[in-house]
Amino acid sequence: MKQQTIIPKKLDLTGYEKYSTPTEADKGGTMLYVKTEIKHKERKDLNKICYKSMYLESTFIEVINQKQKNVLVGCIYKHPSMDIKEFNDDFMNQLFEKLNKEEK
Repeated sequence: MKQQTIIPKKLDLTGYEKYSTPTEADKGGTMLYVKTEIKHKERKDLNKICYKSMYLESTFIEVINQKQKNVLVGCIYKHPSMDIKEFNDDFMNQLFEKLNKEEK
């Protein structure tokens, strides 16, 4: 008999904002919680770079700092069936190129 994993539908935490990217596969998806008083913005442009249906999901935010450089925080899930060379060559290199252009 196959064991089922039960995932709660509502994962809200008081005092935190939730950002997530669901999966189209049986398992996967990404989620970040950010304390509401931390100034930040979602980086959907980076989420799009690190996405491939059924193989790769990501969620990124940028923490806004007044006196220092902003900080990027991301969660990336690569499904085990995705080829590591494809992941690195097609997705991570593109992400790093964009971040380098932004001097992040």
